[in-house]
Amino acid sequence: MATLRFSFGTMGSGKSTLALQIHHNLSSRGMHGLLCTHLDREGAQVSSRLGVAVEAVDVGPKLDLFELARQHRDHHGVLHYLVCDEAQFYAPEQADQLARVVDELGAAFWNATPLAPAELAWARQADGSYRFSAVAGTDVAEVTYLVDGYTLGTAPADDPKTPELETQFPLAYTFKNATSERFVEALGFDAEGVQVARSIGLLDVTPNTSVFIRQTGEDTYEVGLERAPAEVAAVELRVDGYLVKDGLSGETHVARGAVLATYSTLGEREFELRTFNANGTLRGTLRRTFTLE
Repeated sequence: MATLRFSFGTMGSGKSTLALQIHHNLSSRGMHGLLCTHLDREGAQVSSRLGVAVEAVDVGPKLDLFELARQHRDHHGVLHYLVCDEAQFYAPEQADQLARVVDELGAAFWNATPLAPAELAWARQADGSYRFSAVAGTDVAEVTYLVDGYTLGTAPADDPKTPELETQFPLAYTFKNATSERFVEALGFDAEGVQVARSIGLLDVTPNTSVFIRQTGEDTYEVGLERAPAEVAAVELRVDGYLVKDGLSGETHVARGAVLATYSTLGEREFELRTFNANGTLRGTLRRTFTLE
């Protein structure tokens, strides 16, 4: 269901920065839309006082925003969003046109085929580098890996630099800094460059024991330990305080060091991973906050 939202604030409160964030987050998920502005200090672009600027449609007084949205939808087959900065400078009739976009085109806003999930994975190598991989559908021609919004690289299904025939979009990357709780994305694109798949995860880039969260399917995530000490005999996972059963073993006290589960409730969740010694005593507790999508 389409919605018209209005945000306001004092000068310098970060409204343009928020507009840029919304546009980036939606477009990076493969959604199609338009970024608009009028009388921005940098011209036909949305600019932030942080120094970031992105080209945008200049909403002159004669521009019909409803027709702009309709033409974009007809040309691209879908319209997911409009992000309109400096809306205080739009003409009154243009505000009405935005309402028409919601009322008359709203049913078409979310008619795109949902992005298919890919099974995201990674492994730390002996030299400290990481090898990323993804299992995706046959329509995926290449996968781009991002961490905290930074592009690590793009990989075809088979790496031409290796003699082996591969099918899991391998990419090697060495991080400069050891940092925990890095947000990972794997974006799958077809042969025409259209995004058709996406999976996410949480990565601790450290040489020591680490927590990982990785998406393996639709609404399905695996949470566990990497490089766990030999003394760790089992783990238990609690999400928002509820004990979770591992989908592979059927157990809640899991010896394999990870818990796979499908979640009916998405959004921000609190993860608590408890580790146990062989005698059943609690060894330690690790916590993470992560948004399931």
